[in-house]
Amino acid sequence: MINVMPSSSTSSDENYEEKEINILLVDDHPMIMMGLSYVLTDDHPHWHICERCANGEAALSVLRSSKEKIDIVILDIAMPKLSGLMLAEIIKNDFPNIRVIIYSMYTSADKIDKLKKSSVLGFLDKGCDDEELIDAVYAVLKNDVFYSKTIKLLQPMIDELYAMGITPRERETLFYLNKGLLSKEIASEMQIAKSTVDDHLKSLRRKFNVGNQIELLNKAKDYGLLDDPTID
Repeated sequence: MINVMPSSSTSSDENYEEKEINILLVDDHPMIMMGLSYVLTDDHPHWHICERCANGEAALSVLRSSKEKIDIVILDIAMPKLSGLMLAEIIKNDFPNIRVIIYSMYTSADKIDKLKKSSVLGFLDKGCDDEELIDAVYAVLKNDVFYSKTIKLLQPMIDELYAMGITPRERETLFYLNKGLLSKEIASEMQIAKSTVDDHLKSLRRKFNVGNQIELLNKAKDYGLLDDPTID
């Protein structure tokens, strides 16, 4: 289960009220970054937005060249050039002391399942309130996990998805099926035999406990499994 830190008053976190904290924001929407900057620094004069980046590649360049110590990176999932999940993986390997908070509108069970297996400590939906954002910063500074209330509600679906064990090739099959391709066409795209595609579809219907392709696609959509599996 995800260990979700309870929302609480931030006034008791005295250790971080006076500590200088440098935060890197990464989002391809300038207005989002402006709003985050205001919320994070308005009542916390020792928290600094050291840089704002519109894509993952720019953020990676800042991380590699910055002379300032960066404590937290808050980033979106869907960004041009380098996605949030890919950037988070690089941070995990190359900058292990930096805490990562995902701040995104993409809150499917599939995305959260991937985050559970990564180094991401915080995951907030973009509909979260200001208090949750501040609480998330306090939590990750203490190396605690913090997921917003909306994310917590998806926990049963996350557990179900994990138990299903959907394979990467089954994910790819779903993607092409959703594009309207027939089994023969999917086989051509995936460079596999048509019989293998049929096996994937049979396995997926069994895992989702459905009887036909339309029901399968509807179920897969609920779990966020119809996006391009090569783009995270």
